[in-house]
Amino acid sequence: MGQTLSEPVREKHSANGGDARLIYAVSEMQGWRISMEDAHTALLRLENKAQKEGYSFFGVYDGHGGPNIAKYSGSNLHKRISHDDAFVRGELRASIMSGFLGLDEDLKTHPDFKNDPSGCTAVVALITPDNHILVGNAGDSRAVISVRGEAQPLSNDHKPHNKDESDRINKAGGFVEFGRVNGNLALSRAIGDFEFKQNAGLDAKEQIVTAHPEVKEFTIDPETEFIVLACDGIWDCLSSQDVVAFIRQEISKNADLTQACENLMDRCLAPGSDLGGVGCDNMTVIIVGFLQGRTEKEWYEWIKERVDAGIGPTLSEEALRPSPSLLFQPFASEEHALDLEILSEELKGADVKGGEDDIASQNEFHIEEDISGKEDISGRETQGDVTKIVRGELKGDDLRGSEGGIAAQKEVVNKNDSSGGGIRGETGGKTGGETGGEIGGKTGGEIGGPARTPFDTEIIAAPVGRKTGGETGGKTELK
Repeated sequence: MGQTLSEPVREKHSANGGDARLIYAVSEMQGWRISMEDAHTALLRLENKAQKEGYSFFGVYDGHGGPNIAKYSGSNLHKRISHDDAFVRGELRASIMSGFLGLDEDLKTHPDFKNDPSGCTAVVALITPDNHILVGNAGDSRAVISVRGEAQPLSNDHKPHNKDESDRINKAGGFVEFGRVNGNLALSRAIGDFEFKQNAGLDAKEQIVTAHPEVKEFTIDPETEFIVLACDGIWDCLSSQDVVAFIRQEISKNADLTQACENLMDRCLAPGSDLGGVGCDNMTVIIVGFLQGRTEKEWYEWIKERVDAGIGPTLSEEALRPSPSLLFQPFASEEHALDLEILSEELKGADVKGGEDDIASQNEFHIEEDISGKEDISGRETQGDVTKIVRGELKGDDLRGSEGGIAAQKEVVNKNDSSGGGIRGETGGKTGGETGGEIGGKTGGEIGGPARTPFDTEIIAAPVGRKTGGETGGKTELK
């Protein structure tokens, strides 16, 4: 996970609109992150080379390593798609694919982005005059459609541990380590990220990381209610079905789409950032409702009547909890958890350089683990929490700060033994390793003395306030 503020930025930037076919709302919130790197597009009327009426376009772009690629994509991807020759011929799927790859090539050769290390996901929905939706996706932002209250996926999350993705990565000369591309990037398709697109002997679709989108098509029918596009700051906290159920529930309480977007982000926002990860990311969400001959008022009444009549799934027990559990709650969506092979791996204090935002902050599935957080701001915007799986005993493993200290120490819980593996800095770090007591063993650490990273980030020891398994943690604050 990336650097966080001492308090989240809860201010929301929202917009809404509608016409005879659609109503929509979009909202974004910076949250705990030190900057806002998301971007979005919401166009009821998409201008296009064919000068055809009735096309609408919506997109969410989740930036990493900086906001520039995301902002450029939000301003230009729809133009690339709608002015492609394939769009004029009515070949919409081909125009989306060409638009993604063409925009990526534009950025690669653009002088303003020559040394820009950033990248972004992109999930876009093109809505046609004849009630078709085409969704293009590269990365782990997501599109979901509500049909009778049931969430139907319109995109796949592109994660490095997915077999098709890892096969391409390996063939292109890369590797997957700790669930990340080359141990760095937490997603396997993106616009930008040109350091992973350097193999001159390969097509753009075959690079280690590619902007080539998957495109899915859906036909709107009388049971279709709305579509949701959002970044993983939402999907990491709630499952697709729970997001749909939450929005329907908000509408049943007389919320409009803007309020539903804003309330959804508040629901996903973590109550604290000491442990990082889930609920600490930037958040952007778009909801588009399909009127299908109804007025806006009639559409809201229609959704409310359906919810009141019990049509469609309700919120899960997990989603009804008051706030996300930042350490021991399983991910709401299995796509965001690393596979069992990675979970079983023992990470030997390896340095994982930051990429997107959610490095293996794995949750346990019948695993006794040691979670030792380490941040090393190196080349990219984030360095996530490294999770080390411990079976049996700690074996005295430690993590050393790169220049005089430790970025963070998280709780250690080991049911079998707690043999006092300490965390120490090479200069100026102070650690107390304590063993004892609860759940078969408790390890606490105390990190003293400000530590410095190569980027002059001050590391301040801060208590986590969790009693089961340790009471230490680190919090990163910018100078």
